[in-house]
Amino acid sequence: MITAIETIISDTLIAHGWSLWAGNNTNVAATKSFTSCVGHKDATAYLLNIVKPYDYVLSGDYMSKGTNILTTCSVTIPKDSTPDAVAELSRLFVENVELKIADSYAVRLFKLGVMPKEPSPKTNDPRCLPLALPL
Repeated sequence: MITAIETIISDTLIAHGWSLWAGNNTNVAATKSFTSCVGHKDATAYLLNIVKPYDYVLSGDYMSKGTNILTTCSVTIPKDSTPDAVAELSRLFVENVELKIADSYAVRLFKLGVMPKEPSPKTNDPRCLPLALPL
């Protein structure tokens, strides 16, 4: 059964362009795609109920240079929070996640004009090529 807190968090994620996982009716889990110099990369947000028996943790995953850069973005949401507090904590989570991703190496390169290239047929390893600028 979906709780009021889970509904508020889901609504906040959806309002910021995240897509809920289909068929996930017991917890909140969502993804959002971000453009980088290696192509589109997905971030995942999920709600956990493991830290304390009375609190939720809203957390996320986004790999950059082999590391999950969202480990510092997690927020604890007490189960007795008001709806306004849940909405505000969820909004702050999304803002922090998106700022962290915007500052990731591959996204910064993309913003500088480094464009995705097709994966190498031999290694299936994405490579980046500089954007050709007019002379």
